[in-house]
Amino acid sequence: MRPRFPLVLLALVVVLALAVTGCGGDDDGGDSDADIVTEKTELLAGIPQDGALLGEADAPVTITEYLDLQCPFCMRASEELLPDLLTEFVKPGTVSIEGRPIVQIGPASGDGALGAYAAGEQDKMWEFTEITLANQEGEESGWLDRELMEGIASDIGLDVDKWAEDYTSDAAASWVSGGLTAAANDEAQGVPHFVIEGPGGREVIPGLGTLDQFREAIAGVS
Repeated sequence: MRPRFPLVLLALVVVLALAVTGCGGDDDGGDSDADIVTEKTELLAGIPQDGALLGEADAPVTITEYLDLQCPFCMRASEELLPDLLTEFVKPGTVSIEGRPIVQIGPASGDGALGAYAAGEQDKMWEFTEITLANQEGEESGWLDRELMEGIASDIGLDVDKWAEDYTSDAAASWVSGGLTAAANDEAQGVPHFVIEGPGGREVIPGLGTLDQFREAIAGVS
């Protein structure tokens, strides 16, 4: 689990990230690998999405996942945990997952969070975030740029012009800032950080966690 920046530094990172959101990246980028796009779209096929929420809106248990799109442990959660959580809990309607990309590693994380919000405005945030995580190349190494994100938006069938408009909107900036506030309120000390809530209470899994931990937490709040 990556430790959290102090809140003041997080706020500064948001400001820096928002300052560059209108600019395209100069580093090599482009469309994501076709195999990754196919794999992730098939993984999520048939599961309802509404903005940041994946799964049935009336699912009795909700998992909030705080993540940074540049975080390697968040990529591991995507690869090692999400497929089993979808099969066992989300597809049957027991659990929904709210994704909250936040800014922890650096300005590009803010750009990624804005891109995720814009994809969520067309109910494909999860395809966007999963494919972005799968394209990781290193923290603040230039890979997470506008060119890559526009390529992903196109690959998953978004209206790219609308995505670009939403990406630079005040609503997107507010959502990213709100994610930091929510993470602080949920005492997220790093990413990934999972908050599991249901009629039986609330459980927290800091860090990557295991599938058995999630099973136990979900059972405990159900």
